Amino acid sequence: MSTTISSTANGIPAIQDINDDDIRETENELTSGISNADSELVNLKIEQKISGRDAGGRINIGGFVNSNAKYSRFHTRYMATLLSNKTKQLTDAQGNLVATKRYGIGFGLALDIRNIETKINVNYGVVAASAKMDFADVNYKLNVFGAIGPALVGDMPSVTGDFSAESFDQLTTFIQSAKTTLQDPENTKLYPIEFIKEEDLKIERTDTRSIFFGAQQVSNGIGLLEAIKSARDHSEQFNENVIQFVYRYFGLKDAYVGPLESQKRDALNWLKGSFNKVTPADPTGSWVQIDDVYTGDINSEEINYKPHPVPVDWAELPKTTDFQLQETSADFSSDLKISAIGDGSGEFNTIIIARDLSQFIDVSDNRPAGSQVIETRYGVGLRLKIKLSNIEFGTDVDIGVVGAVSELGLADVEYEISGIGFADMSLLDILPGPMNITQNTMDDLIKVFDDLKNRFAQMDVSDLKPQAFQIRVKEPEFVDPFINAQSIVFAVNQIRNKKKLEETMSAGLSLGLNQDLIKDTYADFGVTDNSRITLAARREAKDWLIFQ
Repeated sequence: MSTTISSTANGIPAIQDINDDDIRETENELTSGISNADSELVNLKIEQKISGRDAGGRINIGGFVNSNAKYSRFHTRYMATLLSNKTKQLTDAQGNLVATKRYGIGFGLALDIRNIETKINVNYGVVAASAKMDFADVNYKLNVFGAIGPALVGDMPSVTGDFSAESFDQLTTFIQSAKTTLQDPENTKLYPIEFIKEEDLKIERTDTRSIFFGAQQVSNGIGLLEAIKSARDHSEQFNENVIQFVYRYFGLKDAYVGPLESQKRDALNWLKGSFNKVTPADPTGSWVQIDDVYTGDINSEEINYKPHPVPVDWAELPKTTDFQLQETSADFSSDLKISAIGDGSGEFNTIIIARDLSQFIDVSDNRPAGSQVIETRYGVGLRLKIKLSNIEFGTDVDIGVVGAVSELGLADVEYEISGIGFADMSLLDILPGPMNITQNTMDDLIKVFDDLKNRFAQMDVSDLKPQAFQIRVKEPEFVDPFINAQSIVFAVNQIRNKKKLEETMSAGLSLGLNQDLIKDTYADFGVTDNSRITLAARREAKDWLIFQ
């Protein structure tokens, strides 16, 4: 299950299969808007995000190796929006649902950074300086989703152009000034802001060869620096983020120091299938944060996490007030926990920190048919979400040092503040504009969140529109992301050692390995029953276990 939210900040998102009529209609709506009749603003959102990373052919370059490698292209976007409850389904040429379009008002600033000639930080100031020194080509696109009034039209910068320190100052000054004009009650138009796509897109954990390579390097006593050098010398392409995580998995935090004897032993036992970090799911279920646009309904009989319906008597029911801080690591969290919170990403070496303030009720009645959701938490409130990716190896991260980590180039940092179930025009005034992410600006961001909390505390939540923002499901609190890869490596080793399928299945079951993957791996080597392992299968398995 994955919820992917694409912004119109840089034009209409390139979502496959949307029919031509819907694309043309959206193009017109971006220019002219649509009537806001029979709709209301229900969510606020401000965000700075990174997308479209292209490492010039080398995939998923990790934080540690960023000192020796670079991206060739990426995009950033800033959005400050008030989103409505007005949506429209987008279909393919046959009428099948492809995505949902969501309307609202606000601002967007998108940067396209390409032809990068050096390591580059994603902060605006560094990007502008890189463009000035011809280390990168940078273009911007400004979007105003709403009428700004004649007083500001003359001061409006060009909506597209080359990005520089000067243009950045002009753009941020304009956005701050224009926020007030969007609050004019005569603004009666809405504009397409987001494209939301849900699909059965299980987060992949089977970068098997990269995981196997990393574990083998640890078992052989090789430090991370030498392992990365060795990986680049091989003809086979490896995911360096995964290799970096393998080292953290076995407890290594220094790229220049080799593994201890205990770490080498753990890695060797992992290769044999006798060491992992599997923990069972809590039978009572655990709470998973979901994005406000999440529905859990992808028309799949096997995967259904659709929330319960909102109670009709929400306004009269007693509510609980809660404040939570939650950290979700893409390295160890379940697929649902990563994807359901929005902008689903299965990248290793990624951490999402979320703070929630809410007033809510828990709903267990009228569960949708086939849904695996035990309970749905409906409420209104605020969420601050900070995402760190490509984290430098050995960097300890918490919410108090995010700005410093960004300033020092130790991670790429993105953020989002969203109002769950409420959006007031006056809130635009306090939302920050595009900014360099430093320790000072992160402190300012926390102050904005605190200001929003104070305003929220003064509201009558009975008048607000509740959203489903958490679901309780039977998901483990902690998972082992390498269990699938370990199951495959274990099966290949067993084939090389002439072990029949039933013996391997029995041994794998006692070790907590994936039975289906073991069976599938045997089939890949031509073994579909409990027959004797052929010489050809053993040779193929031996070749698979050797890195050229």
